[in-house]
Amino acid sequence: MKEERGITSIDIFISSLISFVKIYCGTIFCSYTLITSGYYTLCNLSSDIISFNASLVRGRRGSKKEPFGYGTIPMVLMIFFGLVLCFLGLFIIGKSFFVNYELVNLKIVLPIIIIIVSLIIWSNKLFEGAKRIQSELLMEIAHENYYDFLLVFILIFFVILGAFIPVFDLLGTIFMAIMIFIKGLKILIDNVILLKGQNDQSKMIIKNIENNLKEGDGIYYSNCSLINVSNFYKVIIEILVDENVSIGDLIFFEEYSKGKIKSKVTKIKMVDFLIYRR
Repeated sequence: MKEERGITSIDIFISSLISFVKIYCGTIFCSYTLITSGYYTLCNLSSDIISFNASLVRGRRGSKKEPFGYGTIPMVLMIFFGLVLCFLGLFIIGKSFFVNYELVNLKIVLPIIIIIVSLIIWSNKLFEGAKRIQSELLMEIAHENYYDFLLVFILIFFVILGAFIPVFDLLGTIFMAIMIFIKGLKILIDNVILLKGQNDQSKMIIKNIENNLKEGDGIYYSNCSLINVSNFYKVIIEILVDENVSIGDLIFFEEYSKGKIKSKVTKIKMVDFLIYRR
């Protein structure tokens, strides 16, 4: 736990720095796309802080005020946070149509490359730390940093074209705002499911999932559990990984498996993974 706190504190500092650089450089070089990307990183940072504090709160015993423990408090907070992100995404989309866009200064490409390199290095460091100390929180943060890297990589396209045609800066801003909205919606749905869902270990559905889950090199299936919400299921799959597996390989495996399971197993609408070192 002590090492997890230390690494999380470093991540908060690095994520804050990256967010500041994005917003500052976006302002200096006239890129609303990069500014909005800075807001996305801030959203990730806020989510990490809430998740970290939630992991501490969940372990507390009940009291007179909370006789059944504090397990539901973090979920309620995350639901509220998800709503905030949804409204923020919609607000940015609406406001983006009333901004006077200028040609983006191509000097912005250098800080973007530095951001990309920083994100890929740090996400891999987080992934290694998460495997070493078996931390679900650090694994989640590593995923978020890697997805941020992928998004910034995509944004280079909008930024470079925005240096010649301003409308691409508008399109990049809308794209990032949609990503913020989707992130908020996922947080909202996930936590509503955790609050309202019921444990349901249907052997037939689990067997169907196992038949459609293909193990990768150094990636092995361990177990899965089902959460029943009305007429659909969310499945949480436990995966074991070898030391040599990179976070890029893991995310490719996760996205491929999600698509296959949801297409082959009718009642499965959401798939999450818990990653452990083998």
